[in-house]
Amino acid sequence: MSMTYTWEVTGLKITSDGTVVQTYWRKTGTDTDGNSGSFAGATPFDNGDPSADDYIAFADLTEADVLGWIQ
Repeated sequence: MSMTYTWEVTGLKITSDGTVVQTYWRKTGTDTDGNSGSFAGATPFDNGDPSADDYIAFADLTEADVLGWIQ
């Protein structure tokens, strides 16, 4: 029996300058019979450095970016 997993971002905590410092998410697993279960979690981050090369401005941030950080 195999499992399929899906992830979703359920919330973000941001600073006044738009830096993400906390994420809230849910991971759901569903088996081939349709049975599913989910786990909700939170992942904190250090206050990002806007001058860093890999910094993503909040206005440009996608759910895929945030899920990449979490996963």
